[in-house]
Amino acid sequence: MATPPRNPKSLSHLPSSTNTFLSRLDMKDYVYFSENTKGIFGKAVKIKVDLFPRFAALVDPKTHAGQTVIRQIENLRMLNGASPGVHANVNSAFRFMLTTTNMKVFYAVLDGDQGRKEIFIGDIKADFDSSGNDAGLYVFDTFSNKYKKHKQVFLHDKTVYINGNSGNLEKTLEYAQQQTETSKGNLALFYVPGNVVNGLGVWGSTSQSLSVKSAMSLLSDIIKFNREKRVIWVSEAEGADVFLNALTDVTGSLKGHSYRLIDPITDTVSLLANMKAKEIKPPVDEVAPVTYTGKNRVTNLHIESKKQAIIDALKMLRVKGFADFPHQQMVKELEATVGNAPLGKNKQALIDTAALNHRVLHPKSVTRESNKAALSFITALQRV
Repeated sequence: MATPPRNPKSLSHLPSSTNTFLSRLDMKDYVYFSENTKGIFGKAVKIKVDLFPRFAALVDPKTHAGQTVIRQIENLRMLNGASPGVHANVNSAFRFMLTTTNMKVFYAVLDGDQGRKEIFIGDIKADFDSSGNDAGLYVFDTFSNKYKKHKQVFLHDKTVYINGNSGNLEKTLEYAQQQTETSKGNLALFYVPGNVVNGLGVWGSTSQSLSVKSAMSLLSDIIKFNREKRVIWVSEAEGADVFLNALTDVTGSLKGHSYRLIDPITDTVSLLANMKAKEIKPPVDEVAPVTYTGKNRVTNLHIESKKQAIIDALKMLRVKGFADFPHQQMVKELEATVGNAPLGKNKQALIDTAALNHRVLHPKSVTRESNKAALSFITALQRV
């Protein structure tokens, strides 16, 4: 199946449509995908090192789902453009896309080190199931005993849950009740479907799609419509990024509004600052307005390099008396892990491996041999 070409800038890791090889300088950005894809059986499969953090967030090698994705990519060494799940680029005979359960893998089949064809994975994108439900506000209707979608409605004294990647609308509504411990009559949901989550900056998207812009605009309008009301906003995972983006389009005070963040996947420090500027505060009875449970793998990886800044921001909440013992205990647990950076350390190990594997030797007559015993992408992932 053919797929339309992507933005040329997003394919900058690949040569022009007339070239079938990468320069030596470009090759140093790639490592072998796994121990099974080093070219002993079938084509070698290599992947760009810069994709490591995003791949690690999307694929947990300790789970069956994660292993399934890894096997799909490993099997590229034996596949061709007509294989199931593989889509050919209509503008290039050697560029392809593989669809997996939660991501799209963009790769090219090019001339490799020893003149043999090799696979170079230069980009991946989150591809969560959109479930067919539209983004928007869903409020419980007592007459029909069902949640109904509203463009604008007063939310006075209601809790509004903004979800991250969580499946279809029905499952998300059930999960929202569990997370907020709120009755249906007092709970509204701003539903964020998978196709909107895919396009968020936290998943590497450099430009907002129409669906993302539409969702942000809907939420901004709802916030503005309820400016004078008392509303509790509970944002979880990527939902916090949606909330942050929507708030940037809202000016003035939102005094009377309050918030709770659960495993936020966003620029948490900026979100806290934005809410402070708009006078959005935690509920008076909230003992942990920002909660990092440690159970969300994506959140854990996302905050690794930003942990100290987040801790400093959370301490400010504690100083101002907005949080009690559970919050203080969580801050202590985060502080104890500041020095732990498995994602960063293993990415650096891959960078070092790529540089050694593809170093440019002089004179030019010297033949380079890639070190097939070197660290692979998946071996590094298993250490995270």
